[in-house]
Amino acid sequence: FALQNTASDQASPAVSVAADIQDANSASVSSITQAAMAKLGTALYGVANGADPLEVLVPLFTTKSIQQSTLISGVANTFTVTLTANLELEATQTVTISGLTGSTTADDSTFTVTSVPDVMAADSGVWSKTTGDLVLTLDAAMAASTDHVVTFTLGNPTSTQSSPILVSVVAAIQDSGAIASAVMTSPTTAMYGVANGFKPLEVLVPVFTTKSIQQSTLISGVANTFTVTLTANLELTAISTVTMSGLSGSQTLDDMTFTVTSIPDVMVVDSGGWTQAGSLAGALVLTLDTPMNVSTDYVVTFSLVNPTTGQRSATVNVVAAIQDGGAIASAEMTSPTTAMYGVANGFKPLEVHDPCTQDFLYKQFMVHIWDIQYVHDDSCSWEFSAFASKSSDQWGCRYMANSKYLCAKQAYSKN
Repeated sequence: FALQNTASDQASPAVSVAADIQDANSASVSSITQAAMAKLGTALYGVANGADPLEVLVPLFTTKSIQQSTLISGVANTFTVTLTANLELEATQTVTISGLTGSTTADDSTFTVTSVPDVMAADSGVWSKTTGDLVLTLDAAMAASTDHVVTFTLGNPTSTQSSPILVSVVAAIQDSGAIASAVMTSPTTAMYGVANGFKPLEVLVPVFTTKSIQQSTLISGVANTFTVTLTANLELTAISTVTMSGLSGSQTLDDMTFTVTSIPDVMVVDSGGWTQAGSLAGALVLTLDTPMNVSTDYVVTFSLVNPTTGQRSATVNVVAAIQDGGAIASAEMTSPTTAMYGVANGFKPLEVHDPCTQDFLYKQFMVHIWDIQYVHDDSCSWEFSAFASKSSDQWGCRYMANSKYLCAKQAYSKN
């Protein structure tokens, strides 16, 4: 006979049996005294005493967690799901995870999943992109009170998004039963310094929020120190590479052990890769040997030799190859637009002026016209000499006209 089970948990009630014995005319002639019935006490679906009459259990997942492997936009993202049911789920039953919206992965009726213990065929998933639903079909029983770890991979979106609010799991099980839909749990810890980074489809487009570069001098032919400041919106792990391109015109030759310094220190001093010419002309590749923390300014310095002739600063871009197959897309670096030595944009990288051929004035120096009584070859060479009245000072002197020289304290030596 069939009865409808209760909607909530209950222990098997006491069940007894009694009998009234009647003759052919339905007259009571005897009776069997009421007595408790014996119960087998055997398990059903992995639940103790589950075969006892009206022993009822509300099926549920006692563990239903999900987390992702990466929050970086545009890359493959591996999801790890842990499910533990309070009863055995028989083969052919289905488990549906819903709400994984935003992925770039197309619909797939033979979606690849793995499970440990192995209770699902590898290509047994059914994925629906629009709704973000993944239906899993068991091909072996899922044991009660046992963690089952399911993994699968989706493509992250190419834009930033927050994790969907309701990622849930539901199951259709034996005897026309169900595990009711419930919200899955996820770690709330940070990933790469980003809050909630392990939540499913919490996605961030990596960028350098600060990406500035400036030079120390615009004078042709001299060593020029560059100061770069980089700040990322996520942690960059060790062995990530940062490439600056567009530093064209320098006299510095190719060098795969190029000297760089960083504060905080995240690079080996001789870890730079500098390329002067060719298809990668003017490129400097920096490799991290320790992580670059999120939202932290990193100041990198290095030196190049300026060209011997004047040139305008070109656009300098920065790009990074980072963890999980991700990237910080190429973007133009910023530089001060203020003047250096009276020259507009003088702090821009490899903005170079030759003081012998261009309108150039050391405005921060004391400048005087001196009568110098010796023969000058008029070749625009700059010479240093000590004057009787300025015996402790070095002065650079450029021939002007009529035996006049433009002299600048601590100026420039072209010789």
